[in-house]
Amino acid sequence: SYTSSVFAFEEFKINDPFKIQTALRFDYNKFSTDSYFDKNSGDTTSLNRDIPAFSQSIEAVWTPIEDYSFNLSFSHTERAPSGQELFANGPHIATDAFEIGDTDLDNERSVGVDLTATKDSGIIQGSASVFYNNFQNYIGLNPADDFIDDLRVFNFEGQKAEFFGTNSTISYYLLEEENNELYVDFQTDYTRARDKETGDPLPR
Repeated sequence: SYTSSVFAFEEFKINDPFKIQTALRFDYNKFSTDSYFDKNSGDTTSLNRDIPAFSQSIEAVWTPIEDYSFNLSFSHTERAPSGQELFANGPHIATDAFEIGDTDLDNERSVGVDLTATKDSGIIQGSASVFYNNFQNYIGLNPADDFIDDLRVFNFEGQKAEFFGTNSTISYYLLEEENNELYVDFQTDYTRARDKETGDPLPR
């Protein structure tokens, strides 16, 4: 596989407490294999796919007082399927599964919103955020009813899905000097992901 990327980032200051940040990213992904097994024909062939992906985001940053900030971001993201998601066709012993890819998979696409609060000074520092992502094409590894060599078959498939979650990090500084820092981190996160068509939680 080969990926080349180009991106742009721009920041616009509205006034002292407000600024806007925008970003664009373009990826060109090239995947190839010389030993793809076509289960329909039973032959081993070479296979290539070239997949572009384009993502954008805009973020508003509000700093009401020094060292405290609130960020609200909106994004549209695309991710090309990986080589494993495209070409897999064999056992994955570590997960006790027989994984099968899909060479016709489209890009994973989502629209998301994220709200984050940050404090970056003092004895206690940290951030907390809440996010929501709506996937038009989430690439998941879904179980099938078939078994191959006593292993459950799992297929890489695109599906509509949504993610909701929170994450936070708190750092407690025991020592903070010019060249020395000692602190303890506490982290929590929660994610709820479900298939939008069935309402079921996404596997794994």
